[in-house]
Amino acid sequence: MKSLDYLFNSDIKIYQDDDMFKMNSDTRNLGEFLSFNKNDYTILDVGCNNGALLLYAYKKKKAKYYYGVDLNDKALELAKESMKENGLNNYTFYHSEFQNLKMEQVDYIVSNPPYFDGEHVSENMDKRRARFAEFLPLEDLIKHSKRLLKDRGSLFLVYPSFKLPQVIATLDKYKFGVVRLQFVYDENKDESMVFLVEARKSMKHYSKIPKPIINKR
Repeated sequence: MKSLDYLFNSDIKIYQDDDMFKMNSDTRNLGEFLSFNKNDYTILDVGCNNGALLLYAYKKKKAKYYYGVDLNDKALELAKESMKENGLNNYTFYHSEFQNLKMEQVDYIVSNPPYFDGEHVSENMDKRRARFAEFLPLEDLIKHSKRLLKDRGSLFLVYPSFKLPQVIATLDKYKFGVVRLQFVYDENKDESMVFLVEARKSMKHYSKIPKPIINKR
């Protein structure tokens, strides 16, 4: 069932559907982690779903243009409705695999990518694509982000903390430098579950590590 909701702690409206992947703490934390040092910037959301991260970008600092790509055409329709609901018309959404996307380079790329391993055949295909890394492997995500980012453009990601060495190694391979890294904890767990990272194309590592985020239940 489709519903009209709000981004966490904001008056920005967004459409969601119970049959699709909905906003969660990863969405909120990554959205609040976004930071833009350019004016009139362009941004691409990879696996944009209903456009939540693009709306977080809009909340932080208005962009010159917003792009999104997703394999779920129904989610893209929700994203378009959400953008229109907030008075935005400077956007384009692509129904495509990210690996095959052809478009101009952008200043920023953001992604809450599918990062779970294994198969859950009980879930519908749309939810599986949104959750499981087989549909967008980490290396493909970083490789094609390099292709579509301008020099010194930033890539923002959320990923499981136990995969941090793999993420850093892959960013190194494609000449990204980590400039910010923030760990996220559940208040009831001792170990970090996920981390947020900003990596910049064609730069060396000089990472800032802010205080961790504690998700309250």
